[in-house]
Amino acid sequence: MKKTFLAALVCLLGAGAFAIEYWAPPKKKIIECGWAQSMGCERLRDGIEIYEKYTPADGVSIRLRGRDKNGKKFSTHYSFSPEPSAGRGIEVERWEYEYFKEDIAYLKETKFKKFTDNFFWMASRDGNVDWFNDEQWATVCHNFGVVAKVAKETGMKGIFFDAEWYHNSKPVFETLPPGKTFRETAEKARQRGREWATAMFKEYPEMKLFLIFGFAWEESYRNTPEFATLKVAFFNGVYDVLPPTATVVEGHEHHGYGAIHEADFPFLRTDVHGEVFQKMVAPENIAKYRAQTQLAPAIWTDLYLSPELGDSSFLRRMQPFFDKTPKMTIMRRNFVRSLAMADEYVWCWSQYGRWFPHKSVHPGAKFVYGKENPGAADTIRSAVDPLGYAKDRLARGK
Repeated sequence: MKKTFLAALVCLLGAGAFAIEYWAPPKKKIIECGWAQSMGCERLRDGIEIYEKYTPADGVSIRLRGRDKNGKKFSTHYSFSPEPSAGRGIEVERWEYEYFKEDIAYLKETKFKKFTDNFFWMASRDGNVDWFNDEQWATVCHNFGVVAKVAKETGMKGIFFDAEWYHNSKPVFETLPPGKTFRETAEKARQRGREWATAMFKEYPEMKLFLIFGFAWEESYRNTPEFATLKVAFFNGVYDVLPPTATVVEGHEHHGYGAIHEADFPFLRTDVHGEVFQKMVAPENIAKYRAQTQLAPAIWTDLYLSPELGDSSFLRRMQPFFDKTPKMTIMRRNFVRSLAMADEYVWCWSQYGRWFPHKSVHPGAKFVYGKENPGAADTIRSAVDPLGYAKDRLARGK
């Protein structure tokens, strides 16, 4: 009897009956965005070694540029109208895949080693489109489909989309056409969201749509006029057609920047995966929302590392903590807390500075973070991978 039992036990062990594969979360990654980091493809290719060496991130946002049939270059950053400073008129222009052959070549020539998760940056700034103009929206949707196609071909993870209304731009998502009610416009906005998302996911079914503000816009600005909820209608249209292979990433920008207390960070997750944002999701989209939405907390790097930030409400909120504790100590804590809440990504906005000691493409990004704050990059690396960081320090005799 005992021999039979032992033989059976050996067979079970040999068959791996007791091998258990535990669930493990995906590797948490930092995505660097901002004035200097959102660079063009040619510049990225030429400086990739120095950018990867100094930037404590796993990916960056990239500005895709095209060259139209007349040979003039344009940026896809202005995706709802031509660039206002480029003299291209006021009507949204149709982009063709061939316009991007130069940047496609630059990206394919770029020897990425560290930056594994990169995104194209696009925005709704200066949007000169009418919700009820089929021709204009057909052009917008076509253009986003082209960029999605380029993203897939060049190995990008997807598209960063900034739907914020800036005071020097036309507010697409905050505009009610003359003579139209809110209900009429919201229904049309949801239709446009379906059309917009369909154009992208048709070209790139596995893409990640990274929203700086998704439903978080309404939560962050709950006291704004009713028409702010056009974003809610629009993004419900996205979920209407969201394929099972795609992912929506909620960047939760406003509350991410302002998170400072330890208790603030769990609320970011409660907003996204609890009932706060789900109240804005159409009942038929709840299952998709729960299964295919990620939280990616936002960190405004300048709050901790820029010597000149000006009068910022976020800085005023954090200043009492900075008066008692070194900024980089607080920065590390908040990176750790953000990473703990993130499904996969934490994204950083760097406005007045840059990580790399290289001439910046944006005159406003004049500070080199590591020069002004020695050890800043290592502080972030230690938050992302504390054990790996410690092993590396020991290996270097430090």
